[in-house]
Amino acid sequence: MTRAASIERLCGLVAAGGGVVYPGETLWGIGGDARRLDVVARVRAVKGISGDRPFPVLVDSMERALAVGGGEAPGFEALVRRFWPGGLTLAVPVSDPALAGASGPYGTVGLRLSADPVATRLAGAAGGFLVSTSANFTGSPPPTSLGEVDGRLLALVDGWPDQDVLCRGVASTVLELAGGNWVVRRAGAVSAAELAEVVPGRLEPGK
Repeated sequence: MTRAASIERLCGLVAAGGGVVYPGETLWGIGGDARRLDVVARVRAVKGISGDRPFPVLVDSMERALAVGGGEAPGFEALVRRFWPGGLTLAVPVSDPALAGASGPYGTVGLRLSADPVATRLAGAAGGFLVSTSANFTGSPPPTSLGEVDGRLLALVDGWPDQDVLCRGVASTVLELAGGNWVVRRAGAVSAAELAEVVPGRLEPGK
């Protein structure tokens, strides 16, 4: 049965603890309320992920990210004011225990404010924190349009937008705060040269 829906309907599904497929400016994603352990576990199961791998989280505002830990990270505010909304994910220790399901083994969560208005509205419906991971089975190519999302995956979620859009297809750059410095964990939409203009001397290459 078709579960294409309006954005208003998708927001209602997310607010009720549902899982949806949605567009971002980088790729199409799958997610729901990042504060709910059952939602995070469902996303892992849908994608076929074993273990407790952390997920990035989309926020609905810069202030939301600052409130849960970003404000304590040196250079965080300068980075988000320069690159948000956009393709930069910042992994920082967070103070909100409700985000434990999406966090890594050391309590860090990758936060990002999307430039896509649909993703940001869904983040708001999720109480400010939306699981953000590509809408593909593990090991398969990430989709840049709704038409590229595997129908078998769509059958496992509660809904998706009733209109298709083409995303840019470049994943976000991931920076993680480690030992007081920002470490590049994944190259992506924001270049190292652009980052160095904002946090000179603080960037380290990933290993």
